Amino acid sequence: MVFNGWTPRCGGRTAQRAVPTLIIRHHHFLKKRNGNIFAVDIGSQEDKFAAFREPNRHMTSAHIIVYIVMPVFFIALITVTGRLEKRLVWQYGDLGTQPPYPDVAGYAEQWTNQALQCGFILLGWAPDPRTPNYRQNYALLVSPERDCFVVVCSGNIFTLKSQGVTIHTPTQNGKVYYTTANQNGAQIDLLGHWMGQLTVVNTFQALLQNHRDLLRDKGAMVQLFGEGHEVEEFKRLRAERCETMARRGLITFMDGMETSWHFTLWGALRHAVLNYTIGIVRGMTRGRVFRCV
Repeated sequence: MVFNGWTPRCGGRTAQRAVPTLIIRHHHFLKKRNGNIFAVDIGSQEDKFAAFREPNRHMTSAHIIVYIVMPVFFIALITVTGRLEKRLVWQYGDLGTQPPYPDVAGYAEQWTNQALQCGFILLGWAPDPRTPNYRQNYALLVSPERDCFVVVCSGNIFTLKSQGVTIHTPTQNGKVYYTTANQNGAQIDLLGHWMGQLTVVNTFQALLQNHRDLLRDKGAMVQLFGEGHEVEEFKRLRAERCETMARRGLITFMDGMETSWHFTLWGALRHAVLNYTIGIVRGMTRGRVFRCV
């Protein structure tokens, strides 16, 4: 039995080398197993609780920082950001035939081409209206069955890279199921109406299969998009979600036209706690835990 790289000898000789948080005085008993002798040392009778009376203060401080200080800091940061950040009910500008900004990484082009190979229809490319700090390309696509609306995003928010691809499907009972391949696209809905899953895959075909599996597992009664009206109907879904959140006191609109909004303090706090905790668990398990929330 090895303690911090040192093997104690049997025979009752007192150990001379100190071991952190545990004072070794003598071997309490010997146990023979499979021909090998193991020494189990629990210290002398009067000092068996010495490790608890003299805790490792450095480890205690590290645990406090990791498990208390850091979560509180990030939750507070997300809360403040949610209160201040201007969000749009419809964050896609006028549609065009080409990406409005150069796609240096090729992310949007790669995922869009894979979707087209799966039979999806490109409705157009849109910029983010919040220029110049939001330089993002959005590719909007719809499935040939009109049951899936896809948003492919690539660009920068200030100096931060933003990439993601998400498949959305509305249902007849008012819910929307979505599947995203990037943690950035997984936003926890405070109403519980938009149910999303994070699935870490590298191809659109795999993402689509996971989305179909989710719809099957949930027994979703799909509401198809009207041909030629896919963009307008997806915009209506987003607007209805914001209107409901405003009635619940989770957000407030920032203009009379109700085109932009930000979280209330209560909404920002709930948003921060849910997105931080669920996001951490999803990231660590690659979406296997909290599959659809």
